[in-house]
Amino acid sequence: MLHRIAHILCAVLFTVLFACGGGSSSSSPSAPTPQYPNMKGDWSGTATVGTTANGVSATNVCDVTFSITNQSGGSFSGIFRNSGGTTVACIWAGTLSGTVSTSGALSVSMLPAGGAPTGCTLVAENPLAGIVSGSSLSLDSLQRFNCTWAPVAESSVAYRLTNAARPRVVLG
Repeated sequence: MLHRIAHILCAVLFTVLFACGGGSSSSSPSAPTPQYPNMKGDWSGTATVGTTANGVSATNVCDVTFSITNQSGGSFSGIFRNSGGTTVACIWAGTLSGTVSTSGALSVSMLPAGGAPTGCTLVAENPLAGIVSGSSLSLDSLQRFNCTWAPVAESSVAYRLTNAARPRVVLG
């Protein structure tokens, strides 16, 4: 009888081991590699700069180029150049760096930034933020200044750029 119980226990144990994966260690599935929008390449378009001071508003539209040469996952860097100008010459250039999320949300820093107008001190700034979708990129920012010639001046910038010739995603 004891021998029969031992056979039944062995059979049950054998069945349980194979039903549960044989007792060998199993690895959990790895997380998928994040896919970020590809920011590399030459982007071109416009920067519309709007300024309001003492109740008077003005708009200037500049030609702009972003040349993004480096990207690692969601971080990227390169250079920018503004030129042209519909009312005032747009002659500033420098480096840019930023981050992009897997959904395309952007945050960008540009150095040297446009800087404060003559006689003004920067008092508040929203960083350049926006989105990349397909071959289109948009960024917006708002700055507030205290000026010797105006108690409050505001400057907004809206970048609208395109880049039609590049792959869409970069694996993280």
